[in-house]
Parts: sequence; C-alpha cells; structure tokens
Amino acid sequence: MSSTTVNGNDEAFQSTFFQHIEQNTPLYISRLAEAVAIKSVSCDLPSYLPEINKMMDWTEAWITRLGGTSSLLPNPNATKEKPLPPILLGEFRASVDAERKKTLWYVCVCGAVLVDCCCSKQC
Repeated sequence: MSSTTVNGNDEAFQSTFFQHIEQNTPLYISRLAEAVAIKSVSCDLPSYLPEINKMMDWTEAWITRLGGTSSLLPNPNATKEKPLPPILLGEFRASVDAERKKTLWYVCVCGAVLVDCCCSKQC
C-alpha cells in the first residue's frame, strides 16, 4: 500500500497489531479449540440443547474475562414443550477520551455461537 494510513490506523499500529497476533497465535488456536470442542449444533436443537447452553455460558464467561459485561436472559419464545437457549447480551465499552467520547460495542447472541460454518446438508 502506498498510503501510510489504512482505515485511520497508521502503519506502526498495524505492525504492532499483527506482531501481537503472530506472537499469540498458539493462545488463540487453543481458545478456538476450546470453543470448537463444545458440540453446540444449533440446527439440531433437541439433540444439542445442553451443549448449546454450555456454549452460551462459555461465551458469557469470555465476555466477562475480556472486560465486558454480560447477561443471559430467558428466551421469551421458550416453552416447556419447546425449550430454547437463552439470549446472551454483552457490552464492551471503549473510549478514546472517557469524558468526551464514549463508544459502546454490543454483542447479542440468540441461540448460536458460530465458530465454524455448518457445512452439512442437515443445516
């Protein structure tokens, strides 16, 4: 690229960012492996509801570990005959200057935390 900025970020930031990713690749692969090990197949809800709930709990815990706040809310469409996973709401606050500019990053998960595409014909 000929420009010294990309999407408002300078090259020094980008270099630091990608260096961080490269240095921490084993950690990120480990976290991904932990998530993929939870068999939360949302297209087969009756068979995998306990694992889907486990994934929702896992994701909620990670939102908290990463400095966010989160809530698991009962799914309003769930019934005794048709149980559904909870709805996960998460919030990350980020700011350049806390007194002048506040930016919120929201996470909303309704029944599925996707860590891989569902490539089978059943989905």
